[in-house]
Amino acid sequence: MRFTRYYSKLIRTQGVPQLSVDQHARLMNIISLEGRLAELESIKKSLKDTNK
Repeated sequence: MRFTRYYSKLIRTQGVPQLSVDQHARLMNIISLEGRLAELESIKKSLKDTNK
């Protein structure tokens, strides 16, 4: 979850950025997709471990 950590640090150091509605929607989509990718990687790893 690289982008999520990066964005979190950005907010801590520079404050909340002024985003348009479209920019905010894109940002939330990126964060959501990043979470889903992490979930899929976790599932993939657990399935790999059960096949051994």
